[in-house]
Amino acid sequence: MAKSQHLPLNSQSRGIVEKLGNVIVAGLMGPFPISFNKRLYAMLVQDHYSSLVTIYPLQSKSEAGGCLIDWIKKFNNLTPYNVKRVRTDNAGEFLSHSLRRFFEDSGITHETIIPYEHHQAGKVEWTNRTIAEAARSMLIDSGVDVSLWPYAFRQAVWVFNRVTHGTAIKTPYELVTTRKPLLGMLQVFGCKAYVHILTHRKDLSPKAKEVIHLGIAEDSKGWIFWDALSKQVIRSALVVFDENGMGTTSNPSAHSIEINNLFDLTMLNELGYQDEVLKVAAQ
Repeated sequence: MAKSQHLPLNSQSRGIVEKLGNVIVAGLMGPFPISFNKRLYAMLVQDHYSSLVTIYPLQSKSEAGGCLIDWIKKFNNLTPYNVKRVRTDNAGEFLSHSLRRFFEDSGITHETIIPYEHHQAGKVEWTNRTIAEAARSMLIDSGVDVSLWPYAFRQAVWVFNRVTHGTAIKTPYELVTTRKPLLGMLQVFGCKAYVHILTHRKDLSPKAKEVIHLGIAEDSKGWIFWDALSKQVIRSALVVFDENGMGTTSNPSAHSIEINNLFDLTMLNELGYQDEVLKVAAQ
């Protein structure tokens, strides 16, 4: 039977966080306003040793277990290390039969964090707040519509993994891959760009379409863009960026208010204080 336990109040974990995969922490943020592709939640998975973060935008909480299993399998296959411990809160999506069975078959210890004992998850909460605030700032500064929030989160995570944190001398990316990160593809989130499209004419002369930059493609060489005319996300490597121009997609004043309300409430919910705030507001 898989080991599953609550972390004691004064749990000291430094002795077991000595290398990649020894401790993995996962948690949900949201719900957010529904995205253009029907996502409501964001699950962050972090390797405690390296601080490397992966984000999974989710349609429902029930997808969390499957995504966590997928992350662990990829980590075990792509690195010389295996996941030993996984820490989550005791929400139902992390206590499903399929996830418990996977932990059992894989020899992984599942540790649950006691609700409201936030000192037990200080690092992951700091990470969540850092990434959420970065995504919030990008959405506000760019004017990109709130429905595209998953891409702001992805960009924030991409940057987070490629800069050092605290006293670390290596980035999370380098600690996991042993390679220094290349930042040449990084562009301003939400800036205008012009994607070149080859016509079907014999001379193959290109034409350009104005789009909005949403980040770096994970599964191909190139970038991700929002095509406002077709209301679609597209990928391309044939592009010219205009980082001095922002591809605003929403009303600036209403957009700013919506973003502020969204992330303020979400972070209170993540830190476990939403109920207390709502009680005060109701008085």
